Amino acid sequence: MRSTLRLSTGAILALTSLAWNEASSAPWLPATMSLDRASVYEAALAPSEPDQIFAITVGWGLYRSEDQGDSWTDLTQNLPADRVLEAIAISPNDPNFLLLGGERPTTDTVLLLRSIDGGDSWSETSTGIEGRRVTALAFHPLDPSVVYAGTGWADPSGVYRSEDAGSTGL
Repeated sequence: MRSTLRLSTGAILALTSLAWNEASSAPWLPATMSLDRASVYEAALAPSEPDQIFAITVGWGLYRSEDQGDSWTDLTQNLPADRVLEAIAISPNDPNFLLLGGERPTTDTVLLLRSIDGGDSWSETSTGIEGRRVTALAFHPLDPSVVYAGTGWADPSGVYRSEDAGSTGL
């Protein structure tokens, strides 16, 4: 097994066995300068479409790139106005199937949205999740019908599981 890790100093470390070794001195390169200088809070890569990236920005925007970050499409206008975004997950088999989690701040309730068209449109699917905010989302890598959602910022907080890819809630 070999994994790599790039450091901000420019070093690339390679994990072989149980030790990190310096692999080269290539620097980190900016993927883009076109997110209107927005601070990116969360980013996710589509496992089955490596050119596709989604980014949640501070200020609660959502952007999609289909060219490894060279250009971005603002998807924010397709989201509910009352939102705080915190987590995104992309199906391991379908780059157009996304889950987006966060909170509705005016009511302090969970927000969980589902898209089957790459983020162009969304439907709400938070049935059964208690807590105030979805803070983490993950598809099972071998069975994309299984999805996990973590909640926080309130009691009760916990981990929820859906066996229908979040279609009827978690």
